Amino acid sequence: MIDNIMIYKTGSPELSAEATGGFVKIFTKNIPEENFQQIEYSFGYNDQTTFKDSYHLPMQTLDVFGLGSLQRDLPVDFPENLNSLSIQQRDAAALKLSNHWVAHPSTALPNQKLTFSIGRKWNLKEGNKIGNITSLSYSNSSSSRFSMENNMYERFDPVTETPIYLYNYAADIYSTDFKIGLMHNWAYLTPNGTKIEFKNLLNQIGVDKTSNTFGWNNYRQGNFKYLSNQYSARTTYSGQLSGNHKLKNNEDNKLDWNVGYAYANRIEPDRQNWSMKENQEGDYEYVLPDVPSINELGRLYMTNHENVVVSGINHEKKFQFLNTLPVLKSGIYGEFKSRNFSERSITYRKAYGPLGNEEINALDFETLFTEAYLGQGKVISVDEQTNVANTYKAQNWLGAGYLSITLPVGKFNLTGGVRAEYNHLLLDGYYNPTSPVHVDNPALNLFPSLNTSFNLSNKSLIRLAYAHTINRPEFREVSPLSYYDFTEKNSVRGNPNLQDASIQNVDLRFENYPSPTETFSLAAFYKHFTHPIEMVNIGVGNDFSFGNAKAAVNYGLEMELKKSLETLIGLKNFTLQVNASYIFSKVEFADRTNEQNRPLQGQSPYVVNAALFYQNDKVGFSSSLMYNVMGKRILAAAQLNQGEVVIPDIYEMPRHVVDFTLNKKIGNQMELRFGIKDLLAQNYQTRQTYEYEKDGDVKEATLTNQSYNLGRTFSLALNWKF
Repeated sequence: MIDNIMIYKTGSPELSAEATGGFVKIFTKNIPEENFQQIEYSFGYNDQTTFKDSYHLPMQTLDVFGLGSLQRDLPVDFPENLNSLSIQQRDAAALKLSNHWVAHPSTALPNQKLTFSIGRKWNLKEGNKIGNITSLSYSNSSSSRFSMENNMYERFDPVTETPIYLYNYAADIYSTDFKIGLMHNWAYLTPNGTKIEFKNLLNQIGVDKTSNTFGWNNYRQGNFKYLSNQYSARTTYSGQLSGNHKLKNNEDNKLDWNVGYAYANRIEPDRQNWSMKENQEGDYEYVLPDVPSINELGRLYMTNHENVVVSGINHEKKFQFLNTLPVLKSGIYGEFKSRNFSERSITYRKAYGPLGNEEINALDFETLFTEAYLGQGKVISVDEQTNVANTYKAQNWLGAGYLSITLPVGKFNLTGGVRAEYNHLLLDGYYNPTSPVHVDNPALNLFPSLNTSFNLSNKSLIRLAYAHTINRPEFREVSPLSYYDFTEKNSVRGNPNLQDASIQNVDLRFENYPSPTETFSLAAFYKHFTHPIEMVNIGVGNDFSFGNAKAAVNYGLEMELKKSLETLIGLKNFTLQVNASYIFSKVEFADRTNEQNRPLQGQSPYVVNAALFYQNDKVGFSSSLMYNVMGKRILAAAQLNQGEVVIPDIYEMPRHVVDFTLNKKIGNQMELRFGIKDLLAQNYQTRQTYEYEKDGDVKEATLTNQSYNLGRTFSLALNWKF
């Protein structure tokens, strides 16, 4: 249902000032060329998951629609806060909650997707047209990670040349998701070029995830099992009403406008966490904490709601000036975004009843949450740790205006202009119940840009461009709330003092178009960052936040090629596409003595995307072989010094990814498609490298933080258009 995709590699006044790494516009279809109905069914097999055991809690009836959160939420009559009740009232309220805690195996079914699309076109009087394209899709899929390594290190001991673990875990993670998607687009087109569009996109996604983590916890000095059941539901909607007009029916005088609304939520009802500890006999016992802990025995309820309202208007005017036809562009844009986040933490603690450990551990775990064992003086009692620090509210106002001119002079083409953006971020949250945080960041910035090109011939040109852009922190990056990921076993906290990152972009590009379907370009680029935003390690190993470095630079080369192999080596119907970049990156620090020379967090030293396509329209056959790899990049930058101990940067290692597809048309209405996703199925890995001295030599020890595999997915799809 995609009509076309436009990729902007350099900044421009009409684009958002946050388009630092490029900007992509996706245009969906609105008026079909002819009336149609289309059905597509696809079937997928994952060699690591399908037809194997997958552990989950019992399904709810609405899970298949991605709406399972409605049946897992707190009861309607559940108290707003248990802390306002007596112990007996708390325990009575807790009995209303589900006591399903233990996941059971079931067979993971094949991935499936069914899509129905319909397109209609109506020809009205005087050449006016109305069109509608509607697409409804439903899918379900499963994935699993077996024995996923998950390690975090306190330090590396140079004497014994062994790591000192914070934890050394392995995990089995099972995930099943259900998705419903709806696209509903309308368009009205007149003979004079006026076009009114109404676009709607709705998605409902439900994900049921179970994780079983086991291994050594150094702080607790023991082997533990951590079990977590998580269901999350997400709803996203985006709608836009837009118009394109030729003023006075003049092709040289255009106006377009748009108003839009978007909504997104994420609801995690009743995320359950419980744990067991290995005793001296090698058996595992339930962990019933003396002090309530959501990580050891508890349930978490999380909601996040976000609303976005946008509007904009753009004008383009071509006029005569001397012997040239300059183009003047201007426009305004407004955006309002709000977020409301809250968590509710209900925990359990030991009730110090008459039963001993041996008697308690002889019970089925879910039995502990029944009336016979839940209550003061029994086995467990309920508590609540919810407070204002579990919430934050945020708003962001953005107003923008721009003016640019394109001036063609002989073989030169000059485009220059400026964009002004006023952005105001407001956020209210808490470090803890007695330490409120108020963020109030208004900022007015000007973003000039200049793009010049010189036509060497009718098939090649040289382009030199400059743009000033910005990277503003997201709500989550500014919020002081600490979010603990029970699956990854780490916590992420925002930084209310985070600053905007300012970027100066320059690139020089040679472009050549040998034929209408072939391209070649070679570019050199340079980016200077002031206060770049990075994810950083702030604790001993598994605590992360966001910070600003003093400055950073990225520079390098990019090559892009689209070439028919028939003219090159005689391979008819074959086309090669390559996009490859080499990037040098370096961060500058204000006050830091260690690791002065490192790349910007998230920046790979190289990126390669390549694809080989075969297209034979005579026999209705096509295929593609696609390859992608990114060089190792910092996932989380190292923390500052802790005495003599420095925690190294965590790197995400390269993965070579190969995808393959085959397409065969069957008659005029049907098409069969076969695909293999991630053919090589290499492990996802993150690592740290410690430097240490021993016997007068400087040595390195590379340690694995995470390592897991998601397997290969084979798919078969049948498309019928009638």
